[in-house]
Amino acid sequence: MFATLIRRLVWWLLAFLLLPSSGWAWTEGLQEAVNAVAAGTATPTQQMTVFVNNTEVNLMAQKGMVNLDAYKTVQQQFNDLNQKFVKQAFDGSGFDPHASELKLNPGTDTDINVKPSSGANTKIKLEDITKAEDK
Repeated sequence: MFATLIRRLVWWLLAFLLLPSSGWAWTEGLQEAVNAVAAGTATPTQQMTVFVNNTEVNLMAQKGMVNLDAYKTVQQQFNDLNQKFVKQAFDGSGFDPHASELKLNPGTDTDINVKPSSGANTKIKLEDITKAEDK
């Protein structure tokens, strides 16, 4: 009985130590990258790191690990680049994307609504979505 308890405890301990945790992505390097992007001194690698890890940047800001002014600057830049990608994805598709109003509060996201360019009552089909995703 004691041996079974020890084996179970060891398995739980191993699982705890080996399974990934999103908090482990909150590195000093990511914080430095956020500050560099906000200051306008970021390397291309730091810019990419902050963009790709935007979810972690939001979580870090929620926990107070990122300066709020730096967070707002980074999110504005993220939004600008994201809008560029969205526009490129729908260019020539016959549909216009419209983003929700930008809210610079940690944890908020951006909703993209898509409407027909012509104003007609055109329904979006699966192939329209596939075209946008493939760009």
